[in-house]
Amino acid sequence: MQREAFNTLHKMLRGAMIAFVLFGMLLSPADVFANHTISDFIEDVPPPGNWDGNISRSWNSNMRTERPLTRRQDGISIQGTIPVAGYSFDSAHMINAEIESIVDSLIAEARRLRARAISFSHEYHSTDEVASFVIFANVITTLPHTLVQSVNFSVSDGRLLSMDEATGMNIIPLAERILSDIIRSNPERYYAALSAPLASQAFYLTHSQLVILFDGFRLSTRMGEAAAIELSLRNIRTVVLSQGEYRPDGPYGLKMIPLRDVLHYRLGYNVRWCYDTSRAVISHGGVDIIELRPGDNEYIIFGTQRRQLETAPESIGGSIYVPITFFDEILPLTTYTIGFDRSITFLSYLAN
Repeated sequence: MQREAFNTLHKMLRGAMIAFVLFGMLLSPADVFANHTISDFIEDVPPPGNWDGNISRSWNSNMRTERPLTRRQDGISIQGTIPVAGYSFDSAHMINAEIESIVDSLIAEARRLRARAISFSHEYHSTDEVASFVIFANVITTLPHTLVQSVNFSVSDGRLLSMDEATGMNIIPLAERILSDIIRSNPERYYAALSAPLASQAFYLTHSQLVILFDGFRLSTRMGEAAAIELSLRNIRTVVLSQGEYRPDGPYGLKMIPLRDVLHYRLGYNVRWCYDTSRAVISHGGVDIIELRPGDNEYIIFGTQRRQLETAPESIGGSIYVPITFFDEILPLTTYTIGFDRSITFLSYLAN
């Protein structure tokens, strides 16, 4: 009885397969390939992972492979390999969809540039919390150059991460100031200004650095290859002031910040009082950088200029208070943000 049932089921399946093949033969090649994405040009390489039915919820470096691209599309030769997240990871579909979207956009950009060819390569970087696929596209045009994008995600749950989310801080304003300082310090090498916001740039993390990547010629006419700016995470100091640790009702409604408490004890600067001039001098690494005097709205930046802010420093109860704007207009490579709970977070980059 069981054998007869098996034979009947076998005949039904064979008939269905024959019908499917005949139906496919009725379709013209134009019908079959009318709509396609980059996934149509990728060889079917099985991704790594646990194929015994055990699904892993946490990422590890074994859950990745690559797929070759070998195709010609609209006159462009497409070569190289792209990364693939293994499907034993819960969020692999989302990560791979983001990779596919990036590859499609890079091919579209190559087409816009009237490129003859585009060749893909990639790198993998990870920390304990963040993993990154960095995708490079070498575009062959009159001036060959490299385009670069990244897919950054949490190793615990696969969430796609922005630069701020990956670093756990509001890093972009500080990174923009650091980059501006690098460009200003090297005028013979870099453009005078960056033409793209950092939020859209590729990046990856190591245990000690944030590396921000830029397309060829994005920063300089002399760089056809992707350029990298490296920020040492160890040089970034963070200070959080609760609402009770500063004066919220200073002159003109400004928030007034205790200078020595933040700079000397928390950010790593040295603040000393000079009795002969009745001024406070701020230094770092043995070098004097700023001088100020309570009641005098003139902040002296050594070696550059004198600046004024909305109000002068104030001396209250033996402590000097400065307006909050001091920390992004006067202090070098420092930014601040104000939270919903009115706490203030300062980020300062103390380069060696």
